[in-house]
Amino acid sequence: MIGVTGGVGAGKSLVASLFVRWGGALVSGDETGKRVVDRSAELRRRLASEFGADVLINGRIQRSVLAAKAFESRESTECLNRIIHPHLLRELNREIDHAARLSQHEAVVVDAALLAEWGRKRVHWDYLVGVWAPLALRKERLRRRGWTDDQIMGRMRGQLPWTVRRQMADCVVKNDKSLAMLEHRARLCWENIISCE
Repeated sequence: MIGVTGGVGAGKSLVASLFVRWGGALVSGDETGKRVVDRSAELRRRLASEFGADVLINGRIQRSVLAAKAFESRESTECLNRIIHPHLLRELNREIDHAARLSQHEAVVVDAALLAEWGRKRVHWDYLVGVWAPLALRKERLRRRGWTDDQIMGRMRGQLPWTVRRQMADCVVKNDKSLAMLEHRARLCWENIISCE
């Protein structure tokens, strides 16, 4: 299993999509998290109780409202994680195991920003790929998506610094140049990993 991680705006999902193009089977932490919340009325009630009734309209979580509240401080982010992560991790590991058993692919690729934060004991990986981009470029990318500086800093505050991620990564893909250069660097990483399988 290949885990792909990186700080918000670094380009981890883009690298994961390249790995899928080259033969990987994708498990997305973001998509798994959305499914876990969408399927559990109890989780939605707990989120509304903790973050306010306006995060829930007609039984559906308003993700932008929840994100604005959950990432406004370290304490609120930790509260969100306490509520969701046990369920998310259980389902994520189930999906990884299922993909590994059924897959005819080269490898299972897990795209999840918090793999490094969770650690290998909570989500097993054989190889961890860290995607890096300079802070200024990450902020610029997120602003182009319509994020405010407060939203950007709120997300970054809840993630490990690159120096820690770098120590955990088996391979680093730098995303500070063109898309063609990113693809070249990601391909070298992919081929190195697959050749060791």
